[in-house]
Parts: sequence; structure tokens; C-alpha cells
Amino acid sequence: MTTSETSERSLEAQLELLRSVNTAGSAKRIQDGILQRARWQRRQVITASLGAVVAAIGTFHFVSQGDPFGYFTLALTTLVLVFAAWRSAHQASSLATLKSGASMLASWRTELQQQLRQTRVAPLIALLFGAMTVWVVWRTGLLHYKSALFLLTSTGIFVFTAYQYLVVRPSLQRELDMLGRDG
Repeated sequence: MTTSETSERSLEAQLELLRSVNTAGSAKRIQDGILQRARWQRRQVITASLGAVVAAIGTFHFVSQGDPFGYFTLALTTLVLVFAAWRSAHQASSLATLKSGASMLASWRTELQQQLRQTRVAPLIALLFGAMTVWVVWRTGLLHYKSALFLLTSTGIFVFTAYQYLVVRPSLQRELDMLGRDG
């Protein structure tokens, strides 16, 4: 064997090793991403369920008070949160058990695209609850305990919405872009 044949084989062996390492790293990243998204979906089910319960209790309160604006707003919020909890539970189960014929990469990409669409729900909830807060403050006055509770809750919802748009949405977009490069 000549020196050029040895270096050519060595180079080919190194390139093959590099390909296998890159593929293994990508597969591990994909698997970790899918598991992370499944855990995130389960947490989202719990959060949306708790929010739906709180909104439903508020709906019953406004029904007993005879306030149609509060009833309508909280009933709509309850429905949105119940749908979000159902959808997240469905997505978590579909991620945990990949459908036959679906690749991990395609499942992860689909999940990221769905989560990007879901980040559009947070502003709707914030808008509805913000409108109801303004109405409660207008009806009861700024120094009333109901106003303080609604303002505190609205602040939490608005912070959550800002977090969705400033942190979660760009992170999801980066992951989706990374998947575009990998697959």
C-alpha cells in the first residue's frame, strides 16, 4: 500500500466516523426534543385544567350575581381553556406513542408547528380577561378587593402572554429551524 492509498482510506474512515457521530447526535437531539415536548404538553394540560376550573367557578359567581358581561367572558375563557387542555392531552399522548409510519423527525416538526399556533391563544385569553378586569374595576372601584384580585390575575395572565411571545415562541421557532437543517 502506498502512502496516498493509506491516507485516502484514513480520510474515508474519518469521514464515515464523522457522518455516524453527526447522525447519532441529531437522533439524540430529536429524541430529547420529543421527550421534552411531551413533558411540556403534560404540564400544559395541568395548567389549562386549573385555569378552566378557576374560570368555571368565576362563571358560576357571575351567573349568581346576574352579570352577563362577566358570565360571557368567563364562560368563553373556560371553553378556550378546556379546549387547550384537551388538545394538549391529545398531543402529549400522540408524542408519547408515535403513530405507525410516522418518523420521529416528522412528529417533532408537527408538534413544534402546532405549539407555534397555540401561542396565538394566550393573547385572546389576555384580552378577554383584561376586558373583564376593566369592567370589574369600573363597577366596583379601584380600592375594592374584587378589583385587586382581578388586577393581580390580569397581571399574571399578561406576564404569561409576554413570556409566550418573547421566550417560548422564539425558542419554538429556533427548534423548527434546527429541524429544517437536520432533516
